[in-house]
Amino acid sequence: MSLTTENKHPDMETLAALAETGTALIDRQQLTDHLHDCADCYEVFAAMLAALEDENEADDEGVEDEKGQVVPMAPAAAQSSRSMPLWLPMAASFLLGLPALWLFLQREPAANVPALYQTALEQLASQAGERVWRFEYPRPVDATVLAQAQRQRGPRAWHSIRSPELQAALDQMAALLAEKPAENDLRADLASLYLAAGDLDRALVTAAALPEDKPAYGLLYLAHYLKGPVTAQEEALAALQVLADENQNDPFLAYNLAVLCEEQGRRDEADRWFARYLALVPDSPRSAEFKPGRD
Repeated sequence: MSLTTENKHPDMETLAALAETGTALIDRQQLTDHLHDCADCYEVFAAMLAALEDENEADDEGVEDEKGQVVPMAPAAAQSSRSMPLWLPMAASFLLGLPALWLFLQREPAANVPALYQTALEQLASQAGERVWRFEYPRPVDATVLAQAQRQRGPRAWHSIRSPELQAALDQMAALLAEKPAENDLRADLASLYLAAGDLDRALVTAAALPEDKPAYGLLYLAHYLKGPVTAQEEALAALQVLADENQNDPFLAYNLAVLCEEQGRRDEADRWFARYLALVPDSPRSAEFKPGRD
């Protein structure tokens, strides 16, 4: 069977097949999508994985021979002909999140995070350069991408942007973060890309796990600013200023505060933050473009 006809949930046989052998009796993407959305089925599947892990640990302790003596299992080197149980990496993947499972199933090689980040920014710059140019990000944008963004400026409306190349880069980075959730630089990169791509909900969730006292946490306030009404924008701007005062040597915060204050008509504050930014990054290619709307 595949999915039950009554409520479109996978039956026990389907879940067991995926847990035990890594194979799916129905379309794999359909099944993993369902597990992502259905807490009840996910809980059942996680219990199956836990049971298999307990069984495997019991097997590793040894077996009894005909005389009742415990015979240890052969060392790992002697078992090289046996393939690793497919449920083991899948268990880790589901515990860490479905993006990690996607990466395992696709058998992608180890990803180069800066290269993925660069690829995603190039896609964004080619479609809506304003997204890349308007804000500074914790990982500085390559000068070549900035130049490309200048030539492809579009409307500032923060709608969602998608392309196959962009989505592939985001998926790979999400999978890597699921495997290493404590990698804050990677988390900041992914939150930056979600924000620039217009996926503000994911930007908020991803940035919220960053250390609150570090500059990259400002991505959370930027997402709130872009997503919220006027009152939320004022709160986000105030919170960003507090964070910048605590991290006075960070150009990411200084530049974005200059931009936001400028957009709010608070020009004296904008000039102050921009002066701090220039003191930190005197050769910035952004310097000539800071005040496009001024007389």
